[in-house]
Amino acid sequence: MVHMKGQIETLGLLVIVILLVFIGIFALKFMTFDNKKAVDESFYSVKANNLLNAIQKASICDENMEKAIVACFEENSFCGRTNVCSFVEEEINKIIDESLEEDISFTAKDSQYGNIGVEVVNCNAGISSVSSFIRSGYGVYELSLKIC
Repeated sequence: MVHMKGQIETLGLLVIVILLVFIGIFALKFMTFDNKKAVDESFYSVKANNLLNAIQKASICDENMEKAIVACFEENSFCGRTNVCSFVEEEINKIIDESLEEDISFTAKDSQYGNIGVEVVNCNAGISSVSSFIRSGYGVYELSLKIC
């Protein structure tokens, strides 16, 4: 009987050791889990937000891009040009070409009616920036950027 009690205790100890090994394997798996995708998404999201901010503040004809975008929507002349939207698209394309290697899409639209004033489309799916808004006396315009 004493011999049997020792075998049962040894078996119980073996079960506990096996459980600890399995718990250790699962813990190790989750600790070394590759968060690369989440890090990449965060990285590209920051890049998208920074590039959108840079585009807004870019100097164009001694003014910033925000004023040019407002002129586009409000059909005012800007920098001696009447076709301001095309001019703004050209300037944004230049900034994009000089900034990043990734494909980038930029959109400026009227928040109230959804009319698109400026659009540079180089891709459809990707990581978007947070929308930025420009307020003027005539409306609110939403700017967004996407890195693909």
